[in-house]
Amino acid sequence: MEPMVFMGGVIVVAGGIWTVVDLLQDAGLLTESGKQQAKVRATQACSGFRSRDISSSTACRAGLLP
Repeated sequence: MEPMVFMGGVIVVAGGIWTVVDLLQDAGLLTESGKQQAKVRATQACSGFRSRDISSSTACRAGLLP
């Protein structure tokens, strides 16, 4: 019985790893150009947040103003 449980566990773990690798390939994160594109998208998204002005009420709620 234990060998069947062990082999089942090996199959489940291998399938999980295969799924994660497949998802990363689909997202384009396993190639160098895909990594660069993801980095550019993340930088553009973050810079959009940083460039906004914070109103005083928002800053007050966030605890940035005394």
